[in-house]
Amino acid sequence: MSSLIYILELNLNRREENIDHWHKSMSTRLQDLLTLDTPEHLIDLAVNTLGSSLSSRFAILVTPFGSRASQQAFAHLAVVRLQEKFRNVVSLIFDNGIVTLFGGVKYSAAAPILRPDNNYLADQLFSYFEQYNMKSGLSNSFQDLRYTRLYYHQALFAAQLSTSMNAKGRAIFMDQMPLPLFSALLKTEPGRVFIHPVIFQIRSYDKKHSTVYEHTLRIYELSMRNKDEAASRLNIHKNTLQYRLNRIMDLFDLPLDDTWTSLNLLCTSLMLQIDESLGDRNTAPHR
Repeated sequence: MSSLIYILELNLNRREENIDHWHKSMSTRLQDLLTLDTPEHLIDLAVNTLGSSLSSRFAILVTPFGSRASQQAFAHLAVVRLQEKFRNVVSLIFDNGIVTLFGGVKYSAAAPILRPDNNYLADQLFSYFEQYNMKSGLSNSFQDLRYTRLYYHQALFAAQLSTSMNAKGRAIFMDQMPLPLFSALLKTEPGRVFIHPVIFQIRSYDKKHSTVYEHTLRIYELSMRNKDEAASRLNIHKNTLQYRLNRIMDLFDLPLDDTWTSLNLLCTSLMLQIDESLGDRNTAPHR
């Protein structure tokens, strides 16, 4: 009996060593797909290795963490436990984030956007990190592993935007669009450059006359000029909304019926939704 137990323990240890070796190998291949200048032959190897090990279709979850030593140590431990807990998953640390590639995503024309409510593994991965109060972002699903880096950025933007806005709920890239686009822009350019100048005029008027024209205009644009929806969101009668819109057009010579003007105002509203202080921030002169 003791000999049998010894053999079983020996086989189990070898199995754990093999699993650990498999995880490290898969993580290396995933890192090759995330790194910008990976040689083509290594990309081919990574695509073939991961494609044969994970069930297609794929998606990526990114969970950022801080730069402190304790956060780094916890992240490495989380990756180990994550890969022990879930099948069809490869995870690694990449640029202060836990990147989790998972497969087995079923595409449905009736529900084309990947969400936790239509994918059990996505739901479980979100829950895994939520127990540690960590915010994750989820990419679209995809078929071709050569585009892994692109979908990594989707998930990363979703997580970062959700954190910066202190948003409730889970961060799904397609549910946030086009906010991630503006968020990426605002990291490199002064936001005030892109704010429609009429906003500053309306804001000044509101402050002087105790009106709420800027907020009314923003909700109207974010409702895609649907007056019923905008009135409901503002908790006012539709006639009151129309009165305010007429006053805005008259006071500021603003053609709200013009499509291009409305698009400009919508973009402004979206950027202000990301960062309320953009309209008040002074742009430093270039030197």
